[in-house]
Amino acid sequence: MGAVMRSENYSRAVQGWMAGCGAATIVLSGSLLFVPGTTSNGIVSFLVAAVFIAWVAILVFIVTGGLTLIPAAAIVWISERFRIRSILFFGCMGAVMGGLTVYLLQVGFTKPTKPPGLDWLYVSAGLAAGLAYWRVAGRFAGARRADSEP
Repeated sequence: MGAVMRSENYSRAVQGWMAGCGAATIVLSGSLLFVPGTTSNGIVSFLVAAVFIAWVAILVFIVTGGLTLIPAAAIVWISERFRIRSILFFGCMGAVMGGLTVYLLQVGFTKPTKPPGLDWLYVSAGLAAGLAYWRVAGRFAGARRADSEP
């Protein structure tokens, strides 16, 4: 039969997904701090840029959550169904989801003059998201399923 997810599993999965979105946001927003950190004329100009980037991070978190909701739900379902608890699985799936999402956005919204390639920033953000999901929820995937089967 199919995997039975209880309310505590839903809660853990949602918490893991939110942690993954937060990790991806930290990677993406942290990369935005690199330029002002290396080119600013002083601490004040760096702090002004950091405050602006903090507001951008909120938007990045919301967009990340919106773009990953359905693919992440499919990966969570697969991991629960087959009791996949591997950190390698979640890290790889996060990296694939990060790279594939930006690839599909490039193809869908622009007319590239050359074939779009992988953007390693988004792959690394996806990897961080997958590892964060595993830390919060993925290592418990399918744990309660054995209790519910006769």
